[in-house]
Amino acid sequence: VTVPELEVHALAGQGADGQFLITQEGVQDAMTGQYSFPASGFKQAFGANAGEVIIAEVRGDSMFPTLYPGQKVMVHIQDRTPTPPGIFYIWDGMGLVIKRVELVPGSNPPTLKIKSDNPKYDTYERTVEEAHINGRVILGFTRF
Repeated sequence: VTVPELEVHALAGQGADGQFLITQEGVQDAMTGQYSFPASGFKQAFGANAGEVIIAEVRGDSMFPTLYPGQKVMVHIQDRTPTPPGIFYIWDGMGLVIKRVELVPGSNPPTLKIKSDNPKYDTYERTVEEAHINGRVILGFTRF
């Protein structure tokens, strides 16, 4: 099976509310390459079907030391629910970022806590209406 690598920032297609959405329709326009994986066992290995994932590049150092600038990650674009908490590709109202995201318990309106792993960046919150989760990061590719 093949998984597209995208220049996610080149994707066309903001939603009607102005939020940036990763959609299957926009994948072809933003594709910069493809990764091939054995079809047998793909879902068991990665927890998603091949047609539900993309490969994207980490920009910036906000998730260092967990993720490095330039590192490739696999994003499950059908998994957009922050329960359980995890690392997500999210439109935070200002731009597309890869961050740790969790739902603030008991918040009204529902609010997301958005956190970097790099301690030089502050944690912040956005309501679910202000942010849009584009998918859960399920794999980071690392070179040694």
